[in-house]
Amino acid sequence: MNIYMGLKIGWSFGGSLIAAILGFGLFMAIGRSLSVLECNITQTSGSAAGTMASAAGLLAAIPAMQLLGFEIPLPGLFVWSLSVAYLGVFFAVPLRRQMIEVDNLRFPTGTATAETILAMFAKAREAVDKARALLWAGAGAGAFTLATYFFPALEMPPAELFGSAALALAAAWGFRLYVGPMLFGAGILIGPRVGASLALGAVAAWGIIGPWAQANGWATGEVMSYTDGPRGWLLWPGVAIMVSEALVALALSWRTFVRTFRRAAGLGGERAGGNRIPNPWSALAP
Repeated sequence: MNIYMGLKIGWSFGGSLIAAILGFGLFMAIGRSLSVLECNITQTSGSAAGTMASAAGLLAAIPAMQLLGFEIPLPGLFVWSLSVAYLGVFFAVPLRRQMIEVDNLRFPTGTATAETILAMFAKAREAVDKARALLWAGAGAGAFTLATYFFPALEMPPAELFGSAALALAAAWGFRLYVGPMLFGAGILIGPRVGASLALGAVAAWGIIGPWAQANGWATGEVMSYTDGPRGWLLWPGVAIMVSEALVALALSWRTFVRTFRRAAGLGGERAGGNRIPNPWSALAP
């Protein structure tokens, strides 16, 4: 799901809430009940499977390499994904102590999932209703997507249908009317602030900066050309902004990383049951 959605709209979702609600509801439907711990294991499995699509680069780096002509064999892709998964676990265990137990950071998705699990056990009937609503919404979205396979205009009506020169010009710059359920669901999940930020970024880039660059002769090619068009001209400033923000945020949190691994190294010298821990890697155990 996340690979398809990520390649189509550019981002993915972890799936913790969906896995927790569906797992709880399905077991209730067959007359059994999950414990809080089992429900947490369910959402953890869903989150791990969901985030692996983006963590392993399957939504960005790997498709980009294939578009550039690099063929990656399937066994190599599996080894790469397993390596990324191991690296994530390696860093997650020591960072968990610092970020959750010491800094007491509140991760929005994890917090919402935990509250949802507790609420489901308090109101089991309501949890089953939520799971049923998820299934009906999924069936409706699936039916609509199947219909768009035969009638593509249902999902993205062409601008010519509205007979407006302004809409036709906007369509040439990448602005289209999209009525598919995928982006509606994404907008509901990310909320109005992130949605407004994405919309403003699109208007600033493709409605102002791109036409300005073309009018000044900086990008004289086709609008969607990577070589000499506005699309290629906007690509590298956008990448530079994203990378710079990420590196600055990482640099400003260097104390957290130092404290985390200093603490993990110190745990290697502690005694367990009266005996010194022989292997410092055991300090990374949860």
